[in-house]
Amino acid sequence: MNGLSRLLFALLAAMFFYASPAKAYIQEEPDEKRLRSANDWILHVDVTRLSNYFKNNGSKLFPVINVHVKCIVPGDSRHHQPQTYEDLWYHNGEIIGCHRVNKLPFGNFKLGTIIVNRTDEAASESAAIANALARLTLDLKLKQSTISAISVPNECFNQVCIDLGRYGFYKHESDSYFPFSLHLITSTPSPDKDLYLFHAE
Repeated sequence: MNGLSRLLFALLAAMFFYASPAKAYIQEEPDEKRLRSANDWILHVDVTRLSNYFKNNGSKLFPVINVHVKCIVPGDSRHHQPQTYEDLWYHNGEIIGCHRVNKLPFGNFKLGTIIVNRTDEAASESAAIANALARLTLDLKLKQSTISAISVPNECFNQVCIDLGRYGFYKHESDSYFPFSLHLITSTPSPDKDLYLFHAE
């Protein structure tokens, strides 16, 4: 188990009583009004390729993938529009940089949803997505927040589930309660892609 997975497990274990999963479905074209009414916060994750970064002869960091995270707090007039939370940079699925722009603009014990938006790069960058989700889970658990669901594009759903295994999350095909779990769904609801990944040491 790597360092991030050990830290994540320790933190989740310490917060046993605050990690109750809940079912939620997000349509292919999310109803923004419905999402805002059902969540205290929403995190949007965009994956793009930075075509001109480190594009020089002999570079070992090209290509660079950017994972841009924005936060919306529907009930707060100051943050009801998307606000950048952080940027993460990856090469070959490995993290090479992070820039935290703002703090998460909501209090403790809040419930929300993470949406990985469909982009051209998302389908082939499951390792970067999985790492970003593990990091966001840690950030949210520090605020004792509950993640009701994580919406992942259909094209990379299976591989993201596999790659989350690097951080101690494993598939369980039922809604049985596990204290440390992530509920992954696809942007287009599908019975075979509605899974709980529980965290095990």
